[in-house]
Amino acid sequence: MRTLKLILLIALLPLFGVAQTSIDFKPLPFQEAKDLAKEENKLIFLDAYTSWCAPCKWMESNVFVQPHVYEFFNANFINTKFDCEKGEGIAIAEKYQVRSFPTYLFIDGEGELVYRTQSRMEADAFLKEAENANNPKYHIPILSAQYDQGERSEEFLLRYYLVMKSAIPERAKEVRVVIDESVTEEYLLSKDG
Repeated sequence: MRTLKLILLIALLPLFGVAQTSIDFKPLPFQEAKDLAKEENKLIFLDAYTSWCAPCKWMESNVFVQPHVYEFFNANFINTKFDCEKGEGIAIAEKYQVRSFPTYLFIDGEGELVYRTQSRMEADAFLKEAENANNPKYHIPILSAQYDQGERSEEFLLRYYLVMKSAIPERAKEVRVVIDESVTEEYLLSKDG
């Protein structure tokens, strides 16, 4: 009788839900992730990794399992991960120019890259990157449009440079030249500078 109760309890556990202990990566094809992102009005968080990547494994074991990290990611993003040397991951790596691992892409439901970061980092730094990804002030398409329309305030240029450094290094070099030519010494000595 006791064994029967234990078996019944184990069988019913999925009905009661199991507490989440990591970022909940959905094993979805990329198109389905985009569809879900549109439906839920969320960004996709895409962990671009490889099976041999030691920093990728470190992040999975040490950062993705932190409650304040996984709670934020699970509430705010459609979480996916793709091995960039297998299957659909190869095309994703090519499309988004993933050249180092881990690379973290934040993509909208149309497939447009909104924010990008990479490398191993501590939990608080990783969470800060996710918060930036969720803030339109840091979205690559918005920043690029503002820059192309002539926005050159010191605060804007520094924010744009920091975002582009991980996303589009060639553009970051261009912005760096503008910063060097236009940002005042007074601003650089300020707290923001």
